[in-house]
Amino acid sequence: MRRCAAWASSAWRCAGPAILRALTAADVEPIVRACADPEIIRFIPAMPAPCTPDDAMRFLKLAEQLWEAGGALFAVADAGTGEWLGNIDLKALDPRGNGEIGYLIAPWARGRGVATAVTTALARWAFAQGVRRVEVLAAAENLASQRVALAAGFRREGVRRSAEDRRDGTRRRPGGLRQALRRPR
Repeated sequence: MRRCAAWASSAWRCAGPAILRALTAADVEPIVRACADPEIIRFIPAMPAPCTPDDAMRFLKLAEQLWEAGGALFAVADAGTGEWLGNIDLKALDPRGNGEIGYLIAPWARGRGVATAVTTALARWAFAQGVRRVEVLAAAENLASQRVALAAGFRREGVRRSAEDRRDGTRRRPGGLRQALRRPR
């Protein structure tokens, strides 16, 4: 994938209600509010709980590091107001050119088509950058995330057993699943 750090600094309009843009210090407060949501705490174990403003600032720095490593991390913002609604990222490619999309949508932005619009847009962009394959991994219990991926054109491909860490750092028991969904070109 070509590095496009300059692209990260400009807003990109998606189909639908959102834009992708660089994270800014103005996003810290809504990130902290969103990360208090029980669903985010449940399904994103890497997110500190509780999330403090300092944690959110470290996350902004992580976005810069992800770009430098060949990945991409964007703020998802309201197309009309610019208000932060979530994040979406494309993790750096593996040696075969495969990428993985992950997203976090604030509770106040859910149910409006935001996640589907930005997932579709980021997958298209990834393919335009030369990514060969794009996946979304969703916890078996996270039906909302699976619905987003399916609506964005991904297809259920398989199950990864014990593929996710718990909040305490241990692996989920063998029954803990992650759904692998692949988007065809």
